[in-house]
Amino acid sequence: WKDEDCYKYTEEQIWKQIEFLENFFGRKINWDRLREMLERVNEFNFYLSEICEMHKAVPCPGTMINLCFAWVVREINLASPYTLKLARGLYEAVKKNYNCGKGIVKKEKIRVLLWFPPIAFFTYLFKWMENEFGAVIVADFIGQVSTVPIDTSTNESMIRDLARTQMNLAMGRQCHGPVEFITDEMEKFFDDYQVDCMIFTGHQGCKHGWAAVKIIQDICAARNMPALYLTVDIMDQRCLDEQGVRNEITAFFKSQGWA
Repeated sequence: WKDEDCYKYTEEQIWKQIEFLENFFGRKINWDRLREMLERVNEFNFYLSEICEMHKAVPCPGTMINLCFAWVVREINLASPYTLKLARGLYEAVKKNYNCGKGIVKKEKIRVLLWFPPIAFFTYLFKWMENEFGAVIVADFIGQVSTVPIDTSTNESMIRDLARTQMNLAMGRQCHGPVEFITDEMEKFFDDYQVDCMIFTGHQGCKHGWAAVKIIQDICAARNMPALYLTVDIMDQRCLDEQGVRNEITAFFKSQGWA
């Protein structure tokens, strides 16, 4: 859930992890180094969350593909000094467009919510949609940043807020509890980002996503939200290859009179 008991439970698990690692490696945690890392996390998350806010503008000043790959960077390479340079550069580029009222495409025609893991490993879907249809993915399941700032003033506050920010990281944020964690955020994005349609990327490995699909379909139908449901794998093209994905999206846009 998203309550104090669950946050406390996650915090306790991190303390146990620290204890295990200290015993296993025979040395104590370096709190100063952790503090430095978490301050980097705070700054990284700040830039990305600001980009997410600016994506609400019409036309959308950025492309979601950058936020998806930034999520990967956040997970595996925050120790590198280049991560903040990356996040800052993305922020400044989007901010420049935002201040000028400029979109990422010359003429924005379709605002898309991409729900569930993005197909980004075998097809450059985002830019193809932008170039071919003027369709911009303004929000998605992975790149969307909704974390909490980490208080680095004490050891205890660092672990407490590290637990909270991890529970608010994409995928974990939506998928650690009831289906409403998935559907409530989806509906909020419908409104906040003024989306015209949703593309559900039904990744084979995300069984929790497929378990929710009927509820998602009912919500979209009740809201008259056009939606495309794909059966794909984000890495394995045997389910649906790149051309198949493009064919499905093209047919969907044509059915709505957008292409």
